[in-house]
Amino acid sequence: FVAGFIGSPSMNLFEGKLTGDELTAGTFAIRLQDAAFVRRPGLRSYAGRKIVFGIRPEHLYDSSLESGRKYQTVPAK
Repeated sequence: FVAGFIGSPSMNLFEGKLTGDELTAGTFAIRLQDAAFVRRPGLRSYAGRKIVFGIRPEHLYDSSLESGRKYQTVPAK
């Protein structure tokens, strides 16, 4: 909750679900690396449940700068 208004620029928050190793929200999914589950062992307990997850703007980049990869466009701040 706090991440939505603390920090500049603010974090992009999405409602979604953890399914296997993917966070799904609307029309897109983000595959989590194994390291995410190692660093946060309790993460798997959220499988199948509705969650809110955040993506910091500095972790997004322009997909036109890379070729040969499939990307999804999502609304961001």
